[in-house]
Amino acid sequence: MKHCTIYPALGVIFAIAACSDAVEGPRSTAPEQTGETTLVAPSPEPAPLTYGDAYYLTDFWAGEYSNGFAVPGSDVVVQARSQMHIDAPKDVACPLPQNANFHPWNIDRAQADGLEFRSVIEKTAIAITADVSLDADVEDADTPVTLELKTGDTLTYLSSVGEGYFIAEYDDREYLLNEGELNNAADFAQASNPPQQWVLVKCTSSAPTRAWVLLSDALAKDGILGMQLAGYGEAYDLDDERMAEAFSP
Repeated sequence: MKHCTIYPALGVIFAIAACSDAVEGPRSTAPEQTGETTLVAPSPEPAPLTYGDAYYLTDFWAGEYSNGFAVPGSDVVVQARSQMHIDAPKDVACPLPQNANFHPWNIDRAQADGLEFRSVIEKTAIAITADVSLDADVEDADTPVTLELKTGDTLTYLSSVGEGYFIAEYDDREYLLNEGELNNAADFAQASNPPQQWVLVKCTSSAPTRAWVLLSDALAKDGILGMQLAGYGEAYDLDDERMAEAFSP
């Protein structure tokens, strides 16, 4: 189930996808004996792969300058996935349009192709090392609340947002916090795995298909470049004149 998390301080809405339960494998079906004929039931579809409670899923790519990738090369095909999961097979050969710029700020491309940006982030602990009082934005609240944290308290780090802001969980409630306001009163644990950043793209094949592309897979492909911006908050396809001065292959 999804919900929208509204943080008035940043004036943005982030849709947060809740983590689901552990992965279940497909169930086997034994043949059914009926007289002289053995009927074999069709194999069930494999259960979707899901991320467990150790990970936090978001409907955005975080950062003051979010990641992205562009496709200056021609005939670029990325091995993508029909399921958004790191353990899912790369089962879709996905041609990408030349000059496309896949970035959350490229609204024209996002709307035309129905792009969906997702992040999968390993949850980590934040240990409070000194008493601290700070203002915090909380979901759907019009004004900040005061969060009184004591030495020994533990928060759960969920996601970066940008400009020093991050989302954390405390007593089963999510807060938008500013790292600078913690006054060195917190110890942030390091994640074992980097965040996974996914985008659902429309492949330009004879039968158009939508598939999930992992950012690191795209950046490892010849004919693809990293983030290309026209300015803060501005990104367009590479053949757009608004990108001409910023783009350098």
